[in-house]
Amino acid sequence: MSSPRGLAWRLLPLLASSLVACCPGPRLPLDGSAAAPAPVAAPSESSPEPVGVEPPMTDAERIAALVAAADRDPADQALDAGRHPVETLAFFGVQPG
Repeated sequence: MSSPRGLAWRLLPLLASSLVACCPGPRLPLDGSAAAPAPVAAPSESSPEPVGVEPPMTDAERIAALVAAADRDPADQALDAGRHPVETLAFFGVQPG
């Protein structure tokens, strides 16, 4: 019967090869030729923005729209100057959902 230490040394190459096989990395062809990465086309500055499509709102803009909502309690709105709710909610990373 073999010792546990001897068994560990015999299984070490198997463990090492398993770890190497599972590591993410560039996959190269087996023939050794490395293919060049496909070029990424830069957006052209001459392409116009789609008509009628507004750019998405940032988180700060969404929070500002919610704080400025007409259905908020006037007492809460009066405290906004000292509490800075837009800045506070943006700092804590509050997002929809």
